[in-house]
Amino acid sequence: MSLILVCLSLLLILEVSYTGLVSILNGVLVYNLLQFLVTAIPMTYPRWFGVLGNHPSDGLQLLRLLRSNN
Repeated sequence: MSLILVCLSLLLILEVSYTGLVSILNGVLVYNLLQFLVTAIPMTYPRWFGVLGNHPSDGLQLLRLLRSNN
């Protein structure tokens, strides 16, 4: 979902000419890009991540799925 929001934000930035809105869209783009990159890293989240603590990231789940199919 965050990657889709990155793409949509980028498209909107290219179409919008109002500076204030472009600044907001830049923030949305950076936040969602960072969120995508963090979740794509194959790792088990540490306990201090709160609710996600000790759960595998999306990247780790995908890696396990790809390894189990081979």
